[in-house]
Amino acid sequence: MNFIKASTVSSSTTTRSTTIKSTTTRSTTKAIKKEFGRICKASSFLIGFVLIGLSSLKIGAAELPNHDIVIFDLDNKGNELTISNPQIVAASPDYDNQPSFSVDGSEVYFTRIESGTANLWKWSLISDQEFPLAQSNLSEYSPTQIPFEPTSFSTVRVEQDGTQRLWKYSPQNGFSVIFESIKPVGYHAWSEKNIAMFVLGEPHTLQVSQLGKQSATIVDRNIGRCLQKVPGHNQISYTAFSGENSLLKVYDFTTQKISSLKLLPGNSQDYVWYSSDKVISSDGERLLVTDINQHSSWQSVQNLSKLKIKNISRLAISPNKDKLAVVFTKS
Repeated sequence: MNFIKASTVSSSTTTRSTTIKSTTTRSTTKAIKKEFGRICKASSFLIGFVLIGLSSLKIGAAELPNHDIVIFDLDNKGNELTISNPQIVAASPDYDNQPSFSVDGSEVYFTRIESGTANLWKWSLISDQEFPLAQSNLSEYSPTQIPFEPTSFSTVRVEQDGTQRLWKYSPQNGFSVIFESIKPVGYHAWSEKNIAMFVLGEPHTLQVSQLGKQSATIVDRNIGRCLQKVPGHNQISYTAFSGENSLLKVYDFTTQKISSLKLLPGNSQDYVWYSSDKVISSDGERLLVTDINQHSSWQSVQNLSKLKIKNISRLAISPNKDKLAVVFTKS
C-alpha cells in the first residue's frame, strides 16, 4: 500500500523514534495474527484496531466485541462534573461504535457493523429512535457532520480494493472522495476548513490539510486514534504514545506549533474536551476529568459499576456540553 509523501512543518516537536507496529503491514498471516494478539492485551487498543485492520484481516462481525453506546446527561454542579439518566441508544448484537454529535446536538451518528459490512447510522435525541444514515455495499466509518456544511458528512470509506480514504456523503448527492491521494486514512477531525487525519503507516502519522487541497503535511508521528477539535481555537488535539501511556498534544493550524499537555489515565487514548481547559477521559472502568492548565490529577466523574458496563473506550460530547456519549462493552 502506498503512503503519501509529505514534508514535515517546522515546529519545536521532536519526532519520536519509537515505532508503532502497524496492523496494516502486508506481512504473513502468522505475523498478523501475532500482532493482533499483542494488541488485544489492552482492551482500549482493541477498538482502534477494528478499523485499522478490518479490511486486511477480513474479520467477521461475529468476531468483534459487542460494543454499545450509552448517552448520559452531563452537568457541572459546583464546579464538579456529574452524569445522570443513562440511555442506551445503540445496542445491536454486534458492533456499535465511533459516535459523534450533530452540530445542533439533536442527533448522534455512529458506525454499525452487520453481516461484515460497516454502515452509518444515527440516533435522534428528539424521537428516541435510530435510523440508517447511509448504507452501501462498502464499509464506512467515523461519520462526522461537516461543521461548515451541515447537510453533508465526512467518513472513512473502505473501498473495493481495501483502500481507505476520506469521503463526503450527502443524502442528496451520495458519496464523493475528498482527498484522492491521501491514504490510508484511519480517523479525522475538522477545525474550520482545516482537517487533521490519522494516516496509517510505519509509524502512524498525523497529517493536516485544507478542504480543496490534494496534499497533506506530516506534523507528528507515533500517534493515537483520537483526534478532537479544541473548543474556541483553530486547533486539534491528538495523542502520542509515551511508553504505555498516551500524551495529549495540540496542533495549532495558525502558528503550526505543537504543545504537549498531559498524560491520559491508564492505557486510554480516548478523551473529549468539556471546555478549553477541562478534558474528560477514562481508565476503562471510570469516567475521569482533569484541568489541563493545573497540576491536578484525574478526578472521578462517577463510578459506573452499577450500570454493569466495562471497557469504556470512545467518548463524544454534545456541542452545548449537556450530553456525553460513551462506548462500552457489557459486563
